[in-house]
Amino acid sequence: NRAWQQYNQTQVQDFQSKLKDYLPLDQNTSLDSSAEQIIERILKTKEDFNVTNEALREEIVNIRLESGTNLETIKESYLNTINELNQELLTIKNQYESLDTEKQRLAVELENRTLVLNPDQSKQNIERISSNSLQRSFDEVSIHSSGATCTEDAELGQLRETVALLTTQCAQLDEANRAWQQYHQTQVQDFRCKLRDYFSLNENISLDYAAEHIIEQISKEREAFNGKYEALEKVKENLELESTTNLETIKDSYVNAIEELNQELVVTKSRCEQLDAEKQRLSDELERRTTEFDRDRSRQNV
Repeated sequence: NRAWQQYNQTQVQDFQSKLKDYLPLDQNTSLDSSAEQIIERILKTKEDFNVTNEALREEIVNIRLESGTNLETIKESYLNTINELNQELLTIKNQYESLDTEKQRLAVELENRTLVLNPDQSKQNIERISSNSLQRSFDEVSIHSSGATCTEDAELGQLRETVALLTTQCAQLDEANRAWQQYHQTQVQDFRCKLRDYFSLNENISLDYAAEHIIEQISKEREAFNGKYEALEKVKENLELESTTNLETIKDSYVNAIEELNQELVVTKSRCEQLDAEKQRLSDELERRTTEFDRDRSRQNV
């Protein structure tokens, strides 16, 4: 009786000891309570993983959203700047063309006045300026019965009574042992029944093997969980790297385009200034020659 009771307690303690590094269980608890604790901890572990995974997935979604928003904001900002520069460049080019036309007109008029004043004076050539774009073990208890050798009839009768008493006690012990054995088996069966939705435990499985099977399955699930989490972490890292790379690429592209527009704008403005100065020079020269022409004609009339 005590042997089966001790056996049952030893089995439960060994089972809990094997699981302590994977599923810490309260000591000196029954199999029934251990099963409930295992289920509770398994569900809590899965819930924690799902919460962690969901948080990481939301973070990835936010990174994608933020990356797209940043890209659109940068694009819009740079495009507005480029449009402003293009408008300014267009205005300067129109001004340049207008100045060039006016310069050509003044040059022709000046040439005509020169021919009137001095027919032999050579024509002045004016160059046009062009512009250019842009990721068990267990010890069996043997019941030793000893018999005694009877030497006398009185002792034999007493021995028979003793044997009968011992037989009755043995039967009671056997019944108690069977009861403890049945209790142990019932406990193990109830234990398997409670865990069948979470672990695939075979019938008639020992607690020792059940502990090994639970440890193996928990290890596989944790490995799978970690693999999924690492994969999501890799996706997040690649997304952050891609986002940064895309931002830098777009920035470089737009900055280069803006620099080219600014350079062209500076060149065009400089040419406009030169053309305006040349136009002013031609205008002054034309005015001077017109004055001379009027003076000479006035003399001729006198």
